[in-house]
Amino acid sequence: MKKGLLAGLVVAAIAAGAGGYYYASHNKAAGEGALAYVPADTLLFAGGLEPMPWSAMAAFRDQFNFGMQPEQVNTLIEEMLKTDPQNPDAAPAGARLAVSLYAEYVNAVLSKSFKPQMLGLSDAVDSAFYTVGALPVVRVALADQAAFDAFLAKAEERVKVKAEEAKLKDFTYKRYPLITDGEQPVYLAIGKRDGFLIVTLDVGSLIPAEEGLDVAFGLTKPTQSLAAAGTLQTLVKEQGLKPFSIGFLNHEGLIRTLTRADSPIAKLLDKVSHGEATKELSAFRTAECQADIEGMAALWPRSVFGYTELDTSGSPLRANSLFKIVSTDGKTMEQLQKLRGFLPQYSGDNSKFSYQLGLNMDELTPVLTNLWSRAIQAKFSCAPLVAAQAQLKETNPALLGAMTGMIQGVQGVGIDVQDLKLGKALAEGEMPSIEALSFVATLSSKQPQQLWGMLAMMQPEFASLKLPEDGQSIDLPLPLPVTLPSPIKLGLYGNHIAVFSGEQGKTQAESLAKQELKPNGLLHFGLDYGLLADALEVVMNDEMAKLEAAADAAAEEAVAAAAGTEEPQTDEYGLPMPTAAERKEQAEKQVAELKSAQAMLLGLRGAHISSGMDFTTSGIEMRADMQLPKK
Repeated sequence: MKKGLLAGLVVAAIAAGAGGYYYASHNKAAGEGALAYVPADTLLFAGGLEPMPWSAMAAFRDQFNFGMQPEQVNTLIEEMLKTDPQNPDAAPAGARLAVSLYAEYVNAVLSKSFKPQMLGLSDAVDSAFYTVGALPVVRVALADQAAFDAFLAKAEERVKVKAEEAKLKDFTYKRYPLITDGEQPVYLAIGKRDGFLIVTLDVGSLIPAEEGLDVAFGLTKPTQSLAAAGTLQTLVKEQGLKPFSIGFLNHEGLIRTLTRADSPIAKLLDKVSHGEATKELSAFRTAECQADIEGMAALWPRSVFGYTELDTSGSPLRANSLFKIVSTDGKTMEQLQKLRGFLPQYSGDNSKFSYQLGLNMDELTPVLTNLWSRAIQAKFSCAPLVAAQAQLKETNPALLGAMTGMIQGVQGVGIDVQDLKLGKALAEGEMPSIEALSFVATLSSKQPQQLWGMLAMMQPEFASLKLPEDGQSIDLPLPLPVTLPSPIKLGLYGNHIAVFSGEQGKTQAESLAKQELKPNGLLHFGLDYGLLADALEVVMNDEMAKLEAAADAAAEEAVAAAAGTEEPQTDEYGLPMPTAAERKEQAEKQVAELKSAQAMLLGLRGAHISSGMDFTTSGIEMRADMQLPKK
């Protein structure tokens, strides 16, 4: 296997493993025990104030399989095993172990007989992901160290890696090489202490032990712990997060990488770059820049994330989450809120797909001009900021007024699909036929008649069409590559121009007449995964039929070839072409992969996600609500 491809697969598997850890561990969250080891100034945290039972997470595990499937991970492991560990193309031992650990984890947790004790964990896991300076740390309470040791040994044996033993004072831990071609090797480090499993990185002299591994392994407690800081309690109260699911990214701590040479990441970058980082960032590390830049960061101190609802007791199962960029800049948020427009309220029960963008076009230029004016008038002493401010003065957003004036009054657009069923293509190479379609697309404006006039000027085919009277609709002739089961209509309902098709689409369009045109949001997206599964299944069935036909033809050729002597075939460049047996094997492999993908699609049906973004007085919020039927 090529090194680049293997590295890509390793990274993909590690990323999927991180997602699996986040799902299976972060959401069970950290209890007081783990929090006592977390520095209050951690740059990133994912955990909580209390643990969550495995039984609740198992309910979601049975509905969805997050990350890679066991067979996919096992295939990756087998590919890695084909490469001699001494070969230059082989992945480092630490990467091989990380993939193997995830493979064993997936194989275990997707088993119906799985119990957390198999991994050495308890029914309610005390865990946290955080940073100690620049070091990432995963800390998980162990209920049975021997069970975890067996789990780790199995993962080691699978990829034929053996740990190096390392010592820190009187503490012994295991480490596995991750980066060996630099001046300072980097290791995946695994240790057990105080009843916890700790996974981190050993970067040697790049980070002094007293600033990194000592605190990561718990040999030294942090000066102030997150448990004592009260940060998580505040986030629960202010953001409505569940106490078992809290995370944050520390913007103020990260920005000090730019402004402070003594910040943890800055010191690490300086060592890795042999002092070049300090030279390049010196302009930002003056007292003036520290005051200006850190002052701005204080207005946007952190991003927070976590669950606001997690209910596994009923059907559907519900998981509602929040990601928020927190702001204390009231003037900026006041301006951004003026951009909020109108989001049509479609019927969520019937919707298969929906997208709405609420944007008050009348406020776009005034808001941008206000923010631009504040930026160029701000008093900066930091030289790079003064230079950036001078460049900003050369671009006046007021020029947008000429363009936005053409669509004055627009408050939002939206589309909602209630039904879509695809059929087979009528001929080879053509698009699938549409057996059923019901949708509505809307354009909301304070001046819909004027807006239609502007659209007609830009689209000559609309010039002869007059916008219907309020509450009426007409046929909208559009050149389409497929035949629709019902005509597309154009209608006007209050302040809303609607294009729709189908009875449900008509009902949704008519309901707009009762919806007052007022700001109610910025962005919404909704998807019933069954719609995606149905559409993909039509395409996949067509492809599978072709592959099965190719496999049958290749099988017949292989039988004929076995009876005689098959002459080697070459392409136009003289390169050897696959034999009939090879083509048969390849087609059968592709059919098996498609069938596996179809099985995964079955799990999508019945799942629904509704997400959105909005400007609030205290920041920028992104919410996602997921519903899964209990099977």
